[in-house]
Amino acid sequence: MKISDREKKIIVIVIIAAVIALPILFVLKPYKEKQEAIDKEIADLTERYEYLLELEEHREDYEKEIAEYNGMRDDIIDGYAEGIRQENVIMFLRGLEKNIPIFMETLSFTGNTITPISAGMTQPDGSVTGAIDAVKTQTSVSYECEYEDIKTFITEIMGNSDRMVVSAIDISYDSATGKVSGMFVLDQFAIVGEGRELEAADIPTMYHGNESIFGTWISDEELREEKQGGAAPEEAEDAEE
Repeated sequence: MKISDREKKIIVIVIIAAVIALPILFVLKPYKEKQEAIDKEIADLTERYEYLLELEEHREDYEKEIAEYNGMRDDIIDGYAEGIRQENVIMFLRGLEKNIPIFMETLSFTGNTITPISAGMTQPDGSVTGAIDAVKTQTSVSYECEYEDIKTFITEIMGNSDRMVVSAIDISYDSATGKVSGMFVLDQFAIVGEGRELEAADIPTMYHGNESIFGTWISDEELREEKQGGAAPEEAEDAEE
């Protein structure tokens, strides 16, 4: 089969068109797509650059506001205790028991509830610094006292410098003794974290009861004097006679 000159020309034209189209398809098109991606990246970086320029123009104002907010945050944190330990709670309640007075028969502690406030920053060595947690603990107390004394107790709790609240209370009146008794729940709050150390409770030496369980009952003050080298109560009575 012979190919005419006309058909030969058509074939040549098709080949030439293919030779021209292939570079466009496999070279120019990927280049165009790459150029479009670069243009988009440049646009994003330009927008970011303009945003950073705006921040730089107001940098001093932002730093001032940050310092103010950090100061406010520190003031709030300073309003809370550095932690909560059972011995601190016991000594606090013992002080109230002595000063009001109110007799607290039993104490029941629950575990601390911890809520993260700030996760802190992870250092290259893997340690975490700057973490801050909120701590809440509950103490259930059974008590007995005069009616006026329970009001004084609640007033003392409300006016305490540490964050605490009586979240529940029940009061029963005994007409025979004129006293009230019941149970209350004391919620205490603290913020713990790096640089916040709770001072150890001041627990003085305390003497209670009598060394001889079959002897005459001796008050705490008398027993303390006896421990310090003073005359025993019975000896003191004999001396007076």
